[in-house]
Amino acid sequence: MILGCTNNAAWAHNIAGTKISCFVDENPSRIGRTFYGKPVMHPRELAGDDLLVLPYGATAKPLAEKFEKLYKAKIFSL
Repeated sequence: MILGCTNNAAWAHNIAGTKISCFVDENPSRIGRTFYGKPVMHPRELAGDDLLVLPYGATAKPLAEKFEKLYKAKIFSL
C-alpha cells in the first residue's frame, strides 16, 4: 500500500506496479475512488499486518511519526 495519490505515489507505482494492492489517503474526496486503477482507502482501514509505504524522501519522517501514532499499519519510509 502506498500513501497518497500524487506524483510521489505515481513514482512508487511505476517502480512497484503489481506489488501495490491499493493507495491510502486521508483526503475524503479521494477515498472510494481509484488511482492507477487501484482502490484508494482511508488509513484507519489498515490492519496491523499491512505495510504502508511513504514515498516522500526527507519529508517522510514526520508523516511516519504521525501515522504510527494514529493508524495500525507497519510504516516504511523511502
